[in-house]
Amino acid sequence: MVKSKELFEIQLSIVGYLLKNKEDIDRLSINEDYLEDFKRNGKFYNFKYIFKKIVQIHRENRDDE
Repeated sequence: MVKSKELFEIQLSIVGYLLKNKEDIDRLSINEDYLEDFKRNGKFYNFKYIFKKIVQIHRENRDDE
């Protein structure tokens, strides 16, 4: 079982990677259901929404935004 802190860091890395390597989005075998949202240090990290928007923008061919 992955610890909460490790899962947070993994998901943060996934989002960062996808922002830099948008061409890999088409090869993904996961969707936003694999991610969890976190509340850390009073901040809310909505990984599901962020992931979904990255994929949506890519698929709509608006990668430059």
